[in-house]
Amino acid sequence: MKSHRIGLIAANTWDEVFVRSQAFATELALMGHTVFYIEPLTPCSRLAKVARLARAFRPRQVSPGIFVLCPSFFFPTETARRHLWMNHALTPIIRALFSRLRLTVLVVQNPGFAQPVLSSKLPFVYDKVDDVHYFDRVLRNRVLTQSRRLQEASLFNSYIAPGPAKADPKGVFAPNGVYSDELFPVEIGKSFDGVTLTTIASWVDLDGLLEAKSRTVLIGPMKCDVAAKKYQVYLERGGHTCLWIPRVEKPMANLWLNASHVGLVPFREDHPITQYAVPMKILEYFLCNLPVVTYWNPSIEELFGPMVVFYGPNQESRSLDEAIGAARHQRNNYRSFAQGFAWGKIVAEFERRIRESI
Repeated sequence: MKSHRIGLIAANTWDEVFVRSQAFATELALMGHTVFYIEPLTPCSRLAKVARLARAFRPRQVSPGIFVLCPSFFFPTETARRHLWMNHALTPIIRALFSRLRLTVLVVQNPGFAQPVLSSKLPFVYDKVDDVHYFDRVLRNRVLTQSRRLQEASLFNSYIAPGPAKADPKGVFAPNGVYSDELFPVEIGKSFDGVTLTTIASWVDLDGLLEAKSRTVLIGPMKCDVAAKKYQVYLERGGHTCLWIPRVEKPMANLWLNASHVGLVPFREDHPITQYAVPMKILEYFLCNLPVVTYWNPSIEELFGPMVVFYGPNQESRSLDEAIGAARHQRNNYRSFAQGFAWGKIVAEFERRIRESI
């Protein structure tokens, strides 16, 4: 099998929590390809930006076959509006980077890179990870335009949800996956009714968690000022049923999951981004043989059906407490189901389609 030099324009930086971008890079490298992992620019000080610019085009090898780069590219958010001219100016530089790396194909997860990708004339796949235009402070029309241009010019478009993949003539369903050796059942006592393992952003139903009578543990960084203030007010008023832990590594997270009866995906049904999202957390909870309570959207229902318990204003279990009570009575072979979504299998099918397309 011919190996390729693949540029993966990632949705998140390499050193963040290991999710889809890192999994794709890891599996493609294991197949013999050389992967150049091109990071987005994350918020940092002016001095740090200068330092990153200095090393922007020096690949940093992080594992066999994987090299990380961080070009100084500013994602088009409200806070970076003043840098949009720089994106335009950097397009030929990033295009030259693609050429210097001798890339043969691109996998694009960040629509902010549309201009250099399209002008490079390299074959590429658009892996639509999120409805990015619904993110906080994003210039929505600009991002939508970039996404559409990528979808029109790509070899094919991959989606984490089955519905959008079916609606796109070039659509391919490539769901999120898991590594089954990272999370697994452990026989320990149950201290919590429910556990939530997620980044706490504007789409998390924090109100539902804090109002619930069930004893829950919330694990993850708060990326939303409003959420942080709500939790502080909750504590000041004597709230004690929801414990917040900012972050833990996977081995410790595995213990917290096993110390809970139910895995929770408490996202707000009324937030536009949740209509597309299919959180990896559902599968991660399943790996620990936990029943799952989640918000509803069509893709989650199609993928998981009766394997999960839905809650929300339009669901049979309207409150989080009711849903947790219902889920505790469920018994399924959750772990076996989740193992069907192995990253190796998902990326192998994705790679096969790339080979057939170029």
